[in-house]
Amino acid sequence: MPSRWLCTTDDHQTSLITNPESATTTINEALKFIIHFIGDMHQPLHTEDLDRGGNGIPATFDGHHAKNINLHEVWDTAILRKLNDLSQSASGKQEKEAAATWADKLADVVGSQPDLSDECTELADPDKCGILWATEANKLVCSYVLAPGVDWIEQNDLGGDYYTGAVPIVEQQITKAGLRLAAWVNAIADHAAQAETSVKRDL
Repeated sequence: MPSRWLCTTDDHQTSLITNPESATTTINEALKFIIHFIGDMHQPLHTEDLDRGGNGIPATFDGHHAKNINLHEVWDTAILRKLNDLSQSASGKQEKEAAATWADKLADVVGSQPDLSDECTELADPDKCGILWATEANKLVCSYVLAPGVDWIEQNDLGGDYYTGAVPIVEQQITKAGLRLAAWVNAIADHAAQAETSVKRDL
């Protein structure tokens, strides 16, 4: 399946945080963008431009089908809600509580995951890491997300076997995103500590 990844990296946001002249507000906003971008890069359809990352592919999930339900939403929301026993109309508060519980659960199995803590934390070249992670996620588009074909996806309920096969992929990608985000933030903290030490040395 011909596929093209489309990646938004955190290059500018990282440089804002590491710039000693950045205001606290700027740093806080940049960190929020980095969290968002790294998370997005691990959702396969955020790295795919076919039908705007699946936004143009109508879908049915557990019997729910409407004009605003599409394949992208299935991977962004529907699978995660079902996996965490949330209704498809769950409130933001319910989602946050479920996310905290899920994070604890995933943290318990991190030891069985590959060590990603030092895989890519090149603050001077964030694009390198972003492209690496996006390319990895994009491979899942061909191997699973769109593997049955667009026609099949549009004609079948994705809340059954398709969902079952998607669960380990989602958990794997969420875990990787968390580990990589932690490593990236730690690298930024180390950079700041080194810069502070250098300033004190010069005084």
